[in-house]
Amino acid sequence: MTCVSFFLYSACKPKIDLTFVIDACSENDRFTKANFVRVKNFLIRLIGEFSISVKRVRISLVLYAQYPKLLISFSSRKPYIVRVINNMKLVCGARYTGAALKYSYTRIIRRTARKRVLVLMTTGASRDDVRGATALLQRSRVERFCVGIGRRYSFSELQYIASDRRHVYTAAYRNLESIVTPVKIKICKSGL
Repeated sequence: MTCVSFFLYSACKPKIDLTFVIDACSENDRFTKANFVRVKNFLIRLIGEFSISVKRVRISLVLYAQYPKLLISFSSRKPYIVRVINNMKLVCGARYTGAALKYSYTRIIRRTARKRVLVLMTTGASRDDVRGATALLQRSRVERFCVGIGRRYSFSELQYIASDRRHVYTAAYRNLESIVTPVKIKICKSGL
């Protein structure tokens, strides 16, 4: 009975709108299709840790390189979310993280009154300034997490964007799975 109840209640159930901003810029020569598959698998695994529903966690997804693109806006259907993630492709061009963060706020985040959490996943430094978009998110009380992947991200940039230093995570492509649980736990705490 104890094991059954553990599995029934192990999913994270905060009431939040969770927006993922995913770097798909292929200008980094280490960001291959195989490594992008690792990023997608990490994302699917992390989302699988949450109780996705209209009343609990709703997911939004922005893919970006030079230009941001809205792929999902507040969905509560897990199979649909997984299908969209599996269909994501790398994009040619430079990385404009500041523009992607501002786009995420204006197109998605500001439209909800629920607890708002943003997770930025990036493999490199931004070509544009992230300060204005970060200030906008901070004023709007959006809790911000950053995941730096590989070796070419800017740690100082991640620290600037994130809500605080404890909201920054880094991992090699092959070790992304190792940070699923710590990221999930921190997001769960933020929504309770």
